[in-house]
Amino acid sequence: MNSQKYLKQIVQLGLYSSLLGGAHFLAAEDSATATGDMPFVNMEEYVVVSTRTPLSLDRVSPSVEYVSDTAMDAWQDTSLVDVFAREPGMGVVVSGTAGALTSQFTRGTSSNHTSFFLDGRRLNPGMSQQYDISGMNVDNLSSVQVQRGASSVNYGSNSIGGVVDLRSYTAFDPAQQGVTVEGEIGSNSYHRESLTAGLSAGDLSVNVTASNVDTDNERENDGYSAFTVRPRVDYKLTENLSFELVGQYLESEKETPGDVVFPSTSDYTDLTNWLISPGLQFCSDDLAIHFFYSRSESDAENYSTWGDTENRVRSDEVNLQIDYAVTESLDLSLGAVYRNDEAYNSDIDFGLGVVPYLNRLEQYGSYLQAIWQTSERLELRGGVRYDDYSDYDGQTTGDLEAIYKFPDQGLSLFAKVANSYSPPRASDIAFDSDPSTTAQPEKAKSYEIGFRQSALDDTLKFSALYFYNDIKDLIDYSYTGVGLTGYDIVNVNEAQTDGVEVQLEYTWAEKLNVFATYTYLTAIDTESDTRLVRRPRHTVTAGARYAFTDAFNAGIQATGLFDREDIDPVTYMQGDHEDQFVVRFVADYAVNEDLKIFTRVENLFDQDYEPVAGYPALGIAVYGGIRYTF
Repeated sequence: MNSQKYLKQIVQLGLYSSLLGGAHFLAAEDSATATGDMPFVNMEEYVVVSTRTPLSLDRVSPSVEYVSDTAMDAWQDTSLVDVFAREPGMGVVVSGTAGALTSQFTRGTSSNHTSFFLDGRRLNPGMSQQYDISGMNVDNLSSVQVQRGASSVNYGSNSIGGVVDLRSYTAFDPAQQGVTVEGEIGSNSYHRESLTAGLSAGDLSVNVTASNVDTDNERENDGYSAFTVRPRVDYKLTENLSFELVGQYLESEKETPGDVVFPSTSDYTDLTNWLISPGLQFCSDDLAIHFFYSRSESDAENYSTWGDTENRVRSDEVNLQIDYAVTESLDLSLGAVYRNDEAYNSDIDFGLGVVPYLNRLEQYGSYLQAIWQTSERLELRGGVRYDDYSDYDGQTTGDLEAIYKFPDQGLSLFAKVANSYSPPRASDIAFDSDPSTTAQPEKAKSYEIGFRQSALDDTLKFSALYFYNDIKDLIDYSYTGVGLTGYDIVNVNEAQTDGVEVQLEYTWAEKLNVFATYTYLTAIDTESDTRLVRRPRHTVTAGARYAFTDAFNAGIQATGLFDREDIDPVTYMQGDHEDQFVVRFVADYAVNEDLKIFTRVENLFDQDYEPVAGYPALGIAVYGGIRYTF
């Protein structure tokens, strides 16, 4: 059965958006639930991030990760930083502690080369195009879906490194109906509270989570607090048509202590980031249409001894995707997008005094994708996209992927070639003192080849993949000699990243789960023949979780980063940076079906290390909490 037939079954129950959200259920005629005449049974997990259409996990390459809500709960993930720590090639670097600036070097690419989405809606990264993943919690998410590697055909700009799509719950799933309250306390005056409510009545589903976190951390002027609300509404209008409303609101305050050489005692940043997006889903036997409008804003107010500034980006996006099953083996997707960004900075000095910056950037894009199952063994995918911009040249991208299976041996082979791009960030344009030399989008060609092997009745899974990225026209800054911020933004550099990603997972009798990942990465500036900083040559993650009883579970996870370079905060010279090996412990006990208590220990062996030179991480920290559902 092709993917469109699956979509038809889901939409007949008003659940198409749920499937695209990574839900774990499918309609069935012969089962009944608390929703009256709306039945459910378990179904295979699906990912959407790879092609923007639902694909089973055996049809996606090892570059694609599906992190389920079950896994996030088992490992007590509180933010995307925790999720990415277990995944190969993600390269997360936190500048110290919770809430601090976090860089995302997916496969060695820059932080602005990875795009973040919520149910297919692009999240607003603000002026820097670097989304704040340290403040992004995982409450009310059914899955976190990751595609490493070039993704511009389906997702447009800023996708050289990859794409992360967060999929939210729907209360059409009986497991999400009711109210759950959760509280947690821990070291450094840490406390976290959350409330989740899910309601389903006939054709209407409402699910919403509100959470709050607050901590002092360890250094002076290093406190962090954040309040998040993430609602979702689904309504079945007709047998084939559904309405959806997706939203998110984040308000945070982060004190900024500076590095250990030049500490700050009063600087801090207030951030407000929100998104609201209504949409429509239509699906028949051979046709699926998804249309949505999205409005978002990122507003960062920075208070420091150097002066106060405000950075703001307001975005409007209209997105249309049409999926058509031409035959049982061929699916086509056609998409179009319009995006308008209004970027503002309150305080820019070009040597002529303070000059506020305000600019409007527009983007028009369209793409075509084909998925062709030529036989039981071979599947081909390809696409092409064109984007036109108001401030710089248009870009054409394309990709081609092949998957070949040996079903009897449990083996699949994968290969992909693609090109992608990343246009100048709003901050690049805002601080460009010479607009006559406006920088053009950064461009990349990427290649990857790998395999996945399963054995022992799928209890043992192993995959390995080689990737290569050739990135051109990297944006750099040339000082013009005018004012404190007199910099000309130009395309000058080239970079190359390549490496190997290996994953192993073993499950025994539903009691023991063991996993290990290894990433080998080479990331260099090819013009100067120097390594890109903060990209470790070797990254190793391993963990094991064991069910001692039906009620009690415990696990241990270790992450090691080896052979990396950074900028010394004293000499400002690039050089070797210390290795780090950090262990965390988690445990939980289900008192009954409704009540669970849990605990975790971060940095179990109290390692003294700096994720970024000059910014020490927390020492050992202990947390404990309780969750009640009614």
